Amino acid sequence: MATLLLRLRRRRASRRLPPYRTLRCRMVGHQVTWCRRLCTPVAGRGICGRPALHGLLGKTQLAIQEKLRQDGVAG
Repeated sequence: MATLLLRLRRRRASRRLPPYRTLRCRMVGHQVTWCRRLCTPVAGRGICGRPALHGLLGKTQLAIQEKLRQDGVAG
């Protein structure tokens, strides 16, 4: 005869992030943990003050821009 083990459901711990890990985003209107890429970055920073990764260019993108500049193609 099989025995049936009953387990009590445990309550999950809160998954809220501490306040120092979140910044209020002016574009979205609430706290977010990462950039939503909605603002136009100024000097590599978004409106909220965190680094705007969508404003940075990688080495491949920089190489493509340089090649287009050399070829005289607007871009």
